[in-house]
Amino acid sequence: MARVADIRKTVTDSTPVYAVVGLTDLAVEKVREARLKARTVGAELDPSALQAKAQARATVAVEQGKELPALALNRGLVLAGKAQEEYETVVARGEKLVKRVRTQKPTQDLLAQAEATFALGKGAVTTVRRSASEIQRSAKATLTTGRREAAAAEKVGD
Repeated sequence: MARVADIRKTVTDSTPVYAVVGLTDLAVEKVREARLKARTVGAELDPSALQAKAQARATVAVEQGKELPALALNRGLVLAGKAQEEYETVVARGEKLVKRVRTQKPTQDLLAQAEATFALGKGAVTTVRRSASEIQRSAKATLTTGRREAAAAEKVGD
């Protein structure tokens, strides 16, 4: 049981696992939102308006090209700070989800069933070991008896 506790602690108490769980939960949420938004936005797309918007952005990008190295550095630092904040947010989200799932009745039932199955398996292994040991002893005794009887039969036959 100590191994199960060690594995459980290693898996559930580590921050990267919470981050993965949180990211997965966030991704599912965003996909659901995107599906709803795609239905409404699909009707609003006008190719000529999109082209005009792209041209305006291209003009602004050319004008800002001279300041690009400083902007890139500044943007990189800002994004690094945001990434750290988002990581912490996702970790908190994952931890919350794991705790919620852990406390749900189906999870508790599954853990109880797993513990009972483990105990039954442990008992079965003990029974098999004892049976194998008894069979080994019985086989040795039978072999010894057979040798004795063969020796006795050999003496009688002489």
